[in-house]
Amino acid sequence: MLLPNCPTARTDVLRQAMEYFISFSDAPTGSKARPWINSECAQAEKRKHIAYLSWVDARNRKTLDISSKKRTFDQTAKSYKKALRKASLNRIKHIGAKLSARPSGTRGTRDE
Repeated sequence: MLLPNCPTARTDVLRQAMEYFISFSDAPTGSKARPWINSECAQAEKRKHIAYLSWVDARNRKTLDISSKKRTFDQTAKSYKKALRKASLNRIKHIGAKLSARPSGTRGTRDE
């Protein structure tokens, strides 16, 4: 009589349990997946990029207003980070509200 291979049997049971009880999401997980980005974030990112290019140009040409360009870039970078943080928190609140509206124990479909 052959005994079943215990590590293989355990692995199969664990894999099956994971498939049944761990939720699956087909949402992209790469760094480019930023579903919380809104128009405010996009505008802040554009302002930051323009300020950066202006600062780099002033630095390369060694103009006298390098420090003011750098200050402007720093301010726009902070503004951009603030806009991202706000949009991310708003998305989390939105998802939380949707989840709390569903009956407990259900796996509703993704409808965003």
